[in-house]
Amino acid sequence: MGRSAVPPPRPEDADSWGEFNARVEMELAAQGDRMAPVWWAVAGLLFAVGLISNAYAFQGRHWWLWLCMFASLGIVLMMAFRAVDRADRNRTRAMELTNLQDAWQEHRSSTR
Repeated sequence: MGRSAVPPPRPEDADSWGEFNARVEMELAAQGDRMAPVWWAVAGLLFAVGLISNAYAFQGRHWWLWLCMFASLGIVLMMAFRAVDRADRNRTRAMELTNLQDAWQEHRSSTR
């Protein structure tokens, strides 16, 4: 949706320390999601719809309220799983970048 077709250059392919740092900064900037507040608001609204549907479904015999509750809470659960997965991927990539940065530091200190 809001992503460009060309991926940012990978820090692993950098030829110099300055280029590596520039590519790391570009990658970290690209990881941020500007739509995150919107998704949090959508998840909050869906959760509220699920709770309200649950309350009214127990009071009456409206079968469609049960469907509404299960659908909205299911979507919220799916959004939560995706957020956890995205956080894990970002954390793993941050550890990889830290290891690469340490390797660059060692390489720089050994060549001086």
